Amino acid sequence: MALLFDPIDSLLRLQRDIDRFYGKPLVDFGVSGPSVFPQINVFSREDGSFMVRAEVPGIRPEDVRVDIEPGRLTIAGERMAASPERGGVHRRERGHGAFSRTLQLPTELAVAEATASVRNGVLTVQIPKHEKARPRQIVVDAA
Repeated sequence: MALLFDPIDSLLRLQRDIDRFYGKPLVDFGVSGPSVFPQINVFSREDGSFMVRAEVPGIRPEDVRVDIEPGRLTIAGERMAASPERGGVHRRERGHGAFSRTLQLPTELAVAEATASVRNGVLTVQIPKHEKARPRQIVVDAA
């Protein structure tokens, strides 16, 4: 049986080890690609708020954990392996097991006001910008 070397998997394992050793990564490695789970999109809106969408198909909302702190969002959970009641597996392409994905975010977001919901296998996390950090217009008075 031949063993295949997956360089992306090795880099992800290294990043997890570094994160675990230091507690927080020193830099955002920006690891992404087709083998990273969950796949995400991050949007910034005109009002300065952020929206993160993550694909979590087949995972129940109660099996997904979202942790947020200033400057950091972590999406974690576990995807169970689907096994047939009878017979064996002919081909398995869907990954399974525990997952965790951490994103660096701007620190001026109001993490206490963040919300999360799942619909049709897509997790949506909405994080508004702090009211203090939003631009405001100052009225100029005549002197």
